[in-house]
Amino acid sequence: MAAPPAPPQQTLYVPAPLLRAGRNEVLLLDLERRPTRFVLAESHHFGRAAHAHPTTEES
Repeated sequence: MAAPPAPPQQTLYVPAPLLRAGRNEVLLLDLERRPTRFVLAESHHFGRAAHAHPTTEES
């Protein structure tokens, strides 16, 4: 039996040592051709946990 598909990625952590001062280039490879929004942010966004109870509200 195949594993269920993974949920969409909400946040990707990039360690500071991988970035240079000034401009950096980010390459995004989208193999599914879905509408994509790419934002650089100072904080993370994990969204709702996959195992959350259906009646739990996000805060």
